[in-house]
Parts: sequence; C-alpha cells; structure tokens
Amino acid sequence: MIFGVLVSSLTALAFNMNRSAFNNGIYGYNGVVVGLSVAVYSFGNDDSYYLMPHVIVPIFLMSVLSTFVVAGLGSFLVGKFGVSPLTFPFCVCTWVWVTAAGP
Repeated sequence: MIFGVLVSSLTALAFNMNRSAFNNGIYGYNGVVVGLSVAVYSFGNDDSYYLMPHVIVPIFLMSVLSTFVVAGLGSFLVGKFGVSPLTFPFCVCTWVWVTAAGP
C-alpha cells in the first residue's frame, strides 16, 4: 500500500500532471488500492504476501499505469462530461493485472 502510493505520487510529480488532482489525492489513492489489489490477487493464499519481494515489480508497474490512466481518463471525463474518474483507473489496472497474471 505504501509503495503503491509512493510510486503513483512520484510518477505524477515527475511527469508534471495536474497539480489540483495531485493535491486532492487522486493519483495517490489509486496507487494505494492498486498496490493492495496486486499484492492480494497475485500470489495465492499465502498470508504473508506483503513480505514477498516479487510483489514489488508488479506493484510498481501497475501503480505507474494507474497514474497515467487517471491522467488520461481524467482529462477526457472532466473535459467532456465534468465527471471525475475516481476509482475507475484502479479497476482498469486491476483487471489488466488479473487478466495478465492468469488463474
């Protein structure tokens, strides 16, 4: 969770994304829930999934992806319809990861 929020927030800062969305926590929140979902859905029923080092790369990749999905969907949805994407980027990134990871 902490790694997801750090990666997504730093990605938003590095690419100079919408500062208002950053201050409202949109990028960070999606990074948190993406980090949790990738860790929970990836590696079976092991109760110590948060101790496994092989969750770091998938969390990093999906948190970065969530930041770009937030930025892309946010500019489209807010610009066209005046609606915030909220957690839809988290859903997209989790679907992508679960589909790619297989059964």
